[in-house]
Amino acid sequence: MSWHAEVDSTGRALDGGCVYLLHFDRRHQPPARGFWSLAMYDQRSLPVDNRLHRFSIGDRNELEFNLDGSLDIVVRSEAAGPVRSVNWLPAPEWLFFLVLQIYGPLPEALNGTWQPPPIRCVDRVTMPAF
Repeated sequence: MSWHAEVDSTGRALDGGCVYLLHFDRRHQPPARGFWSLAMYDQRSLPVDNRLHRFSIGDRNELEFNLDGSLDIVVRSEAAGPVRSVNWLPAPEWLFFLVLQIYGPLPEALNGTWQPPPIRCVDRVTMPAF
């Protein structure tokens, strides 16, 4: 199963000028028999390259969970300043979209009772002038 996101929780297009947070509560992580991943694509539907060569992030990565068992994935451009790379999906400085995929979805994903959390813009980025 997959979910596509082109806008954040306020309806604004996803772009590198924002720092986004995707927060999964402890009991609300993607329900997968297999695995799940969050991938990023540009407006041409091509994977977005970055200095980490990380095109997706998911439960196959060594993620750091919060003390309460929840999980935060940070999506932001490198222009946003230093960031720890463990839970970071690097974004371009332009428009992009995200795809959350669940491989071997459990019944709650199949019947629609589980839905991905909103993608929230938690900060704006001052982009460098060229």
